[in-house]
Amino acid sequence: MDDSSDSDLDDLNWSLKKRKQLNKNYHDSEKEARGEENCNTFNKSMFQKNEKFEELKKKSEQIRSICAHRQKITERRRAKKLIKKALRDPFVKELVEKEQNIAVW
Repeated sequence: MDDSSDSDLDDLNWSLKKRKQLNKNYHDSEKEARGEENCNTFNKSMFQKNEKFEELKKKSEQIRSICAHRQKITERRRAKKLIKKALRDPFVKELVEKEQNIAVW
């Protein structure tokens, strides 16, 4: 009876070890699969974030260039207005005419 109980215990121990190994292998393979999926989704999300960042960067550069262009236009308009205003003054008008006469000679 001792022999059968020993063999039964050995069989039980062996089957428990096998189950643990199988479970461990199964969980390890699941973790690896999840890790690859997480890595792939992380890479995809980073790529999408980089694309969005590049788009926003381009838009901000376009806005800056448009703003700079508008600022140049407004500066030109202000300069023209100031010149017209200054030429209304008779003293300034005489000085400008004298300078033009000197430049012609």
